[in-house]
Amino acid sequence: MILKNKFKVFLAQREKTMIEASNEMGMPVQTIYGWLNGKRFPRREHLNKFIGYTQGAITANDFFIESKNIQEAKISISSNEVKSDKTNHSSI
Repeated sequence: MILKNKFKVFLAQREKTMIEASNEMGMPVQTIYGWLNGKRFPRREHLNKFIGYTQGAITANDFFIESKNIQEAKISISSNEVKSDKTNHSSI
């Protein structure tokens, strides 16, 4: 959760809350949480607004890296589940 941590640091340095940031950007706080948790990816106009708000502290690359890390984690979990299933069935 590199992206989420970077944004938390950004907010802390400016003594802002997530709600204040979402109000200042004109976006629902749930939308921003979705991006930071990797549940959603922002549309271009929202991505640009978010980057502008953070004054470049967070870049588009941060979103892509976060998305890649989440996908790799999901693949790893899926691979482990498949291995576990094969191990469990081999003893039958």
